[in-house]
Amino acid sequence: MRPAARSTTRAVAAVAVPVLLGAAGCATTSADGDGGGTTGARRPAATVGTTVPPEKFEEIDNFFRSKASQLQFTCYNPEVERTGKKYQGFVSLLVSIIPGGKAEEVKMISSSLKSPGIEQCILEQARGWQWPDVPARVPYNGSLGFKPAW
Repeated sequence: MRPAARSTTRAVAAVAVPVLLGAAGCATTSADGDGGGTTGARRPAATVGTTVPPEKFEEIDNFFRSKASQLQFTCYNPEVERTGKKYQGFVSLLVSIIPGGKAEEVKMISSSLKSPGIEQCILEQARGWQWPDVPARVPYNGSLGFKPAW
């Protein structure tokens, strides 16, 4: 990037780590409430009858959390620079991952960002990621928190 094109606007994406629960790979979101920092991930409480081992859920969760900074620079920062608004809030995604590591379905199940531009960008990015390979279809629910770095 040319020096003249750099922006002084900076933003921070914080991740609220999903807490995985249940035998079907469902997850609920855990957040510390202030939009920043991270919370610890726990293994699924029960995995009886599932073909996806707990370690695979952990791998998916780690993969998702590793994408937070990419989304900050690809989706959040450009929208903040374009609009001049300092968006703050969470977005929650529900992703169906299929064997081969593809996202079969990606839905935004909630958002408090109030920015269609950021939300649409996040959905597009998540659809294009090469998720960890899974032995069977896995539903994954994850949340990302964004707030400006004042």
